[in-house]
Amino acid sequence: NSSLGVLQVFAQAGCGFDIVSGGELERVLAAGGDAQKIIFSGVGKTRTEMRQALTAGIGCFNVESEAELEVLSSVASTMNLRAPVSIRVNPNVDPKTHPYISTGLKGNKFGVAHEDALRIYQHAASLKGLQVVGIDCHIGSQITDTAPYLDAMDRVLDLVTAIEAAGIPL
Repeated sequence: NSSLGVLQVFAQAGCGFDIVSGGELERVLAAGGDAQKIIFSGVGKTRTEMRQALTAGIGCFNVESEAELEVLSSVASTMNLRAPVSIRVNPNVDPKTHPYISTGLKGNKFGVAHEDALRIYQHAASLKGLQVVGIDCHIGSQITDTAPYLDAMDRVLDLVTAIEAAGIPL
C-alpha cells in the first residue's frame, strides 16, 4: 500500500514491510517504518536502489539470481558493508493454481532452482559483501490446498539442513 497514512498505522503497530523499489523504501521510511524490518524483494533492483537500501540499513535483500548476488556484493563492498541476503529458492512444487500465478515450478521465472540452491548459497557465503541470513520461497497465490505448502516446506527444510551442514549459519 502506498498510502502514508496506512503505512504509518503499520509502522506504529511494529509491522515489517516487503518492498520492491527505492520509492517504496522512501515511503516506508517517511511513514516511520523501522529499516531493520524491511525486506527488499523483487527482480531488477538497481545499484542505486541497493545503495539506498544499504544506507538505510534494511533487514534483508531477497535475491533472485546468482548475477544479482554478484552485483549486490560489489555494491556493498564498495560501501565497506555486508548486505544481509536470503535467496529465493524455487522448490519445484506444483501449487495446483492458475499457471499465470504459479511461481513454484521449475519452469517458472522467479528464484533459483532447488537443485542449484546449495551451490548458490555456498557461493553467496564466499562473497565478502554478503551475509547469508535466510531463505525465501514463494510458490504462488490463490492456493486452496495445503499439500503444496507442505511439500515446499519439506524441500526448504531439507535445504536448511544441507546449508547448515555446509557450515553456513542461517
